[in-house]
Amino acid sequence: MQACCLGLVLCCIGVNTAPGESNSSTVPGTPELDAERDAAQRKVEKKAKELIVGQQDFRGALMVFAKAAREDPSSQYYMDQFAALRNIIKRNKSLAVETNPKKWKSNAKVVRDYYYSKGLYLQALELDQRALERYPDTQFTVNQLEDLLLLGQDEQATELMKNKSVPSLSDQARMPTLKLVWFAHTGRVDQALTGVESTTVDPKQTPRALLDLARVHAVAENNTMAMTCLTQFLEHTAPSELAAMRAMIGQCSEFQPLQGSDAFQKVLKTESKIPQSNCADDSQCNTCSLKGKCSSSTKGTTNP
Repeated sequence: MQACCLGLVLCCIGVNTAPGESNSSTVPGTPELDAERDAAQRKVEKKAKELIVGQQDFRGALMVFAKAAREDPSSQYYMDQFAALRNIIKRNKSLAVETNPKKWKSNAKVVRDYYYSKGLYLQALELDQRALERYPDTQFTVNQLEDLLLLGQDEQATELMKNKSVPSLSDQARMPTLKLVWFAHTGRVDQALTGVESTTVDPKQTPRALLDLARVHAVAENNTMAMTCLTQFLEHTAPSELAAMRAMIGQCSEFQPLQGSDAFQKVLKTESKIPQSNCADDSQCNTCSLKGKCSSSTKGTTNP
């Protein structure tokens, strides 16, 4: 029934929903028009986020994108956002009834990735708590620790770390560096720095671990090292994820003292060195010249 209702909405707004197809031919705009469109998109995103965060109104947020698509039918962006959120609503709803553990975890991962891409960290925490209660999975434990540290909920992070099973998670990709952030947040900065010195990070495998190290350096006021790690982190982030990762950096309290510096603002403008196609989805991956190299074609094994 929900799918039918959503389909009717799309028909009513007169927007073509075929994957990868634009509603009109793309014509390069002037800088002024591009800036105006960017501002409009940010306004729509903000309104949708307010509905989700303030009222848990995902359907209302969906209608915000539908209305924007109707008012600007030449923009594929709004239609893409509509389709993405519609998918999340469907997957989120399935979590209440899905009994297959593999499917449940797969849907939870997609929903969590969406939350992080939109800066919905509290919603991600609620999802990870639910996941951990249902499946005592090591990855869900690491996910929850990431959420708590990002939200500044250090006391709750400490409670989680007291769990006897947590110390055994050192083989999890993010656990060692997240633990260092926890040390730094709980007054053990020297211990955290000692851990940083003995930690080797492969940026191609775990780029977010560089963000963890940057956070530790920032707490210790090693600002140059913090910005070096942030630069490497952004360089190893897929182009399509840069905006979300820059927003995540802004969420981190450790970097607040650096926000006003020109050097820090320059770091935030760092561009990705990861190849990625311009396709809207992975439907054409098999025939793409970047197959196996582009971050879009390796989404199934996205680096943490």
